[in-house]
Amino acid sequence: IFNLSYSKKITANCKHKIKKPNAQNLPLNIPLITVRLDSENKRKQILTMKKETFEKYYIFFLTMIAVIPGLSNDIYVAAVPTIASQWAVPESLVSLTIVLWFASFSFSLLLLGTLSDNIGRKKVLLSGVAIFIITTALCATATSIYALLLFRILQGAAAAAPSAMYM
Repeated sequence: IFNLSYSKKITANCKHKIKKPNAQNLPLNIPLITVRLDSENKRKQILTMKKETFEKYYIFFLTMIAVIPGLSNDIYVAAVPTIASQWAVPESLVSLTIVLWFASFSFSLLLLGTLSDNIGRKKVLLSGVAIFIITTALCATATSIYALLLFRILQGAAAAAPSAMYM
């Protein structure tokens, strides 16, 4: 998948010389993406990757981002009766976590869309995904219904970050 090519100075010190990619040793009709990493105007290495491989991982990443909000609720709804019986609380109180998740998701969607336009989509997206992962772990380790309510509100706000990118 990856062909690494080093400068002559580095290859001269190695026992095994690495072939530099060129037209003779690459198959025809394969579009390539080449990223050059320069430091102090000297070429250190060339990273070459097939375009199809890059697009496959990119599409997988975008699909996972789009699935976050739906998946976090679809799995949770099935567990509402179990959570209510485990903690001996009414199902209506556990169902309130779903309502508050959607309320925080909807409100945060408005704020994060504007914020991503101002500071950049990548920062908002990555911080939202990181906060979502953290709050999901906190929801899983919650010891009371009130802690779960708080963590679900934060989880809904964090789930709005990826959604603001594709909605």
